[in-house]
Amino acid sequence: MHEVTFESEPGIIIPALAMYDPNFMGARTGVITMLAEGKDAVVHRRDLLELCQGGALVLAMDFRGRGETDGGGMGEFSAVERGINLGRPMMGWRVWDVMRAADYLLDRADTTSDTVAVWGEDEAAMLAIYAAALDERISATVSVEPLTSYAGSKGFVQASWVFPRNILKVADMPDIAGLAAPRALVVANPKDGSGADTDAAALTAGEGATVAADFDEAVAGLLRAIG
Repeated sequence: MHEVTFESEPGIIIPALAMYDPNFMGARTGVITMLAEGKDAVVHRRDLLELCQGGALVLAMDFRGRGETDGGGMGEFSAVERGINLGRPMMGWRVWDVMRAADYLLDRADTTSDTVAVWGEDEAAMLAIYAAALDERISATVSVEPLTSYAGSKGFVQASWVFPRNILKVADMPDIAGLAAPRALVVANPKDGSGADTDAAALTAGEGATVAADFDEAVAGLLRAIG
């Protein structure tokens, strides 16, 4: 494991940890990983270590506003407001970070040169889906605890940045997830607006989408997709 950085935009440096099994022979598939606790939490995750043993290079990144780039809760709230006023929502900034992480991985000599995968949890579960919808180089996605719909709830417990302004005028989460088809999408523990467990059917209607009962199934599903 070693620390790396890449530039997302001029002056915006994204820190990350690159983790892989040195005993694996051959080109590795890059897996961009976004954890709620930040990149440093990757060292405690047995499931992500299993990805490395299966031939993945896990790039645990602190997208802007997380981990090393965390400006504090009020800092993020101000950034969300500023982004709305500028017409550059926080979701867009962070999707851009993920796409630049893909650039970094695809440029490495020890990874495959055409595709990457993404793994997102908690708030970043939706970030992973958005990134897959917008970047066809992402061949497989794991989304843990995503919101299944922007509609039909009296209130939401999810962070404000996962709600792009006026999104329901153009799409809901099932539509965005469908843009990843027929590429692989593994959904685990989906949530409704109140944070309660709910059915994943809406997000997994597209070709290539499956449901994982736990992290082990999610790892297995991702390894099948990138294998």
